[in-house]
Amino acid sequence: MPEEQQRAANGRFTSSNIPVPDPTLLTIDLTDREIAHLREFLTARIIGVERLCEEKLAGIERQLIERDTRVSYAQSSNEKAIAAALAAQKEAVKENQLSTKEQIGGLSMAAAARDKAVEQQINDLKDRIGVTTVQVGTGEGAQVGRERLVATMIAAAGVLVAVIAIAVGAIISSR
Repeated sequence: MPEEQQRAANGRFTSSNIPVPDPTLLTIDLTDREIAHLREFLTARIIGVERLCEEKLAGIERQLIERDTRVSYAQSSNEKAIAAALAAQKEAVKENQLSTKEQIGGLSMAAAARDKAVEQQINDLKDRIGVTTVQVGTGEGAQVGRERLVATMIAAAGVLVAVIAIAVGAIISSR
C-alpha cells in the first residue's frame, strides 16, 4: 500500500480510482470559460451589427430628408413657374383682346368711310344719270346722251365691282 499512498500523494489517483484533479471539474471549468468567451464574442458581434444598422438607418434618414427637401424645392419652383406662365398668358390675352378691339374699331371706321364714299359716288352717278336722262329726253344730241348713259353705267358698274372687291378684301383680312 505504500505505493498507492505515494501515488495518491503525487496527485494521480485517489482511493476510488478518480484522478486528481477531477477531469469532470476541469471540463466543466473549461466549458464555462469557453461559454463566457463565446458570450463576449457574440455580444461584441451583436453590438457591432446594431451600430452598423443604426449608421445605415441614419444614412437612409438623411437621404429621405434630402429627397424631401429636393421635392419641396422642385414643387415650389414648379408652382412659381406655373404662376408666372399663367400671369404671362393672362397678359397676352388682355393684349390680344385690346388689339382685336382696336382692329375692329379701325375696320368699323374704314367701313363707315368706305360706305360714305360709295354713297357719295352713287349720288354723283344718280345726278349724272338724271342729267343725262334730261338731255336725252329733251333731244339734245341723242347719240351723245346715249354714249354718256352707257359710260355712266359702265362707271357705276366699275365702282360697284370696286366696292365689292374692297368689302371682300376687308372681310378676308379681318380673319
